[in-house]
Amino acid sequence: MAQEKKINLHPASLQLSKIFSNINRLEQEIAQDLGINFTDFRALSVLTRSGSIPVGHLAKAIGATAATTTAVLNRMEARGYIKREHSNHDRREVYVEISSEATNRLNSILTTPIAEIDGYVSSIDPNEQTAVTVYLEKVNRALEDYLASRS
Repeated sequence: MAQEKKINLHPASLQLSKIFSNINRLEQEIAQDLGINFTDFRALSVLTRSGSIPVGHLAKAIGATAATTTAVLNRMEARGYIKREHSNHDRREVYVEISSEATNRLNSILTTPIAEIDGYVSSIDPNEQTAVTVYLEKVNRALEDYLASRS
């Protein structure tokens, strides 16, 4: 029987791992609240951050084929969550963006958890707030560097 290798994580890294798990659960619940599957939610999340982008860029961002991305967009368009528009420069190219309805729904769903998190952070000592912010910035930079190295 192979012996499992135990990874000793710093307590802060262990907490971060738990945060990742909770964010994943939250995203699944949001998708359910919106009446969409998780792949559709991932696409909606990309559009929330990116604004209007070509459909091909969205497909790459969610790691989907053109056919899968078309199916995702068809489902979300039927719910009024996205808008498609042909490029002014090349009518063959289609851009997609999140609708104001979807933005409003996401904002109403996220208001409570974001306010709760902000309340916790605001309640701690200002020096601790700074330390938390610096730590999270460094973690984010490390993740960005790691992801960039894989591209």
